[in-house]
Amino acid sequence: MKISWAQCAMVGSLTLTTVAGCTSSGSQVPNVAFNAIQQPNVRGGHLPKPSAQMIELTNRAHITPMVHLNRRGSWIKPEVRRMKYLLYVSDEASGTVDVYAYRTKPGRLLGQLTGFQFPYGECTDKSGNVYVADFAAADIVEYAHGGTTPIKTLTDSYGYPIGCSVDPTTGNLAVANFEGVGSTCMGGVVIYEGATGGGTLYQDQDLSYYYPPGYDASGNLYVQGQTANGAAGLAELGSGSADLVTLSLSGATISYPGSMQWDSHYMTATDQSYQGGTLSGIYRISVSGTQASVVDSTVLSDECLKGSTPYNDVVQPFINSTVWPTHRVVGGNLYCTYRTNFWIYVKRHHLIGGEPKRSLPYDAAPELAAGQTISPMQ
Repeated sequence: MKISWAQCAMVGSLTLTTVAGCTSSGSQVPNVAFNAIQQPNVRGGHLPKPSAQMIELTNRAHITPMVHLNRRGSWIKPEVRRMKYLLYVSDEASGTVDVYAYRTKPGRLLGQLTGFQFPYGECTDKSGNVYVADFAAADIVEYAHGGTTPIKTLTDSYGYPIGCSVDPTTGNLAVANFEGVGSTCMGGVVIYEGATGGGTLYQDQDLSYYYPPGYDASGNLYVQGQTANGAAGLAELGSGSADLVTLSLSGATISYPGSMQWDSHYMTATDQSYQGGTLSGIYRISVSGTQASVVDSTVLSDECLKGSTPYNDVVQPFINSTVWPTHRVVGGNLYCTYRTNFWIYVKRHHLIGGEPKRSLPYDAAPELAAGQTISPMQ
């Protein structure tokens, strides 16, 4: 459904005003996560600050970091001018986006973007421009490859942005709002035509909370969400369509939804609790009409807590299908601080997963890594 801002407060009001866990319009949950966001070096503030409970609902680990903002200005090393691929990782705890070498001298910290309140998801367009969804500031900030000054900032008037994706066919920017504003907490997907303007909100009446969306190669947009009762759901906004439509999923049950992304062959759906367990996983999905079917899957393990049950909670892994001969997955583990991993995803047409191939150095990794993306030099 395509709706305007004026209509937003009315949609779903009969069903969502009494939903348990709906947090955006109330103050019953103490805001313990954002004690520092009023510093003058941060942007935003046009919407009420998200509560601790809202942040907990976005991840299976139910982690709400104490934010200690980095007051230093953004910086980047001159050598990034020669770096064809850069890895960007959001740090929820420091309110920064860290920039790393990805292929040449991989894992080396090359810079840091500051001024965010609570950076969550990220995405990249064909030109290598990086978009950062600032969950607490309710805006989306665009940077050039290796740049430290924003190209532009898009205001999200509809809710709290958790992640984004760029349509490869049109350049449109899709941003998912985990929760919305107004008399209903219902989130949605906001489409910014040409990655500019005020955006148009789309909602599926079956979903209350939304997770980072993903476009396929044909410009169809997919998003996971949760119903008012907490069940996982899946929806599609077809290329040129005006309706966000619920899809039926067969072949697996998603326990705790996460991001969606095109892996160059299939649309993928992250499950933060793969098969209901303590690890995250990725499902490959084929879609026909309103029916989505799981065709393959892989689990992402991580024995960062030595001597105990492996735990891994990746909300929005980045699946890289262009830089390496074998597909790689990059993802931050919210269960373990200073932990960002690299897994082998596909090798000789088979999904691999399992334990990470390597991790960012502990002393250079973000404290709590959320979203990540890879920017190619134009």
